Amino acid sequence: MPSYKVVLGVPFYARPSWADYGTILESVPVAYDKDHVAYNGMEVYYNGVETMVEKTKYAREKLGGIMIWELTQDTSDMDKSLLQAIGRGLRQ
Repeated sequence: MPSYKVVLGVPFYARPSWADYGTILESVPVAYDKDHVAYNGMEVYYNGVETMVEKTKYAREKLGGIMIWELTQDTSDMDKSLLQAIGRGLRQ
């Protein structure tokens, strides 16, 4: 398959808890700067702001685009927003 037909899907939630990114930030305010934190007694993994910027740049340069799941799981804090990070990755 040609790479321009591939779309990179990125999550706005953590595994294994399925907690959304915005909720994690409410409990762990520095979580935006990381890709995993302790949350509700377990280690959870997700994409932080810088990882999202880098994944977006990769998708822009090497693939057909990027898609997210799921927008309502983002934060309303624009400085820590994953959607805003995707925008930065598109501009860089």
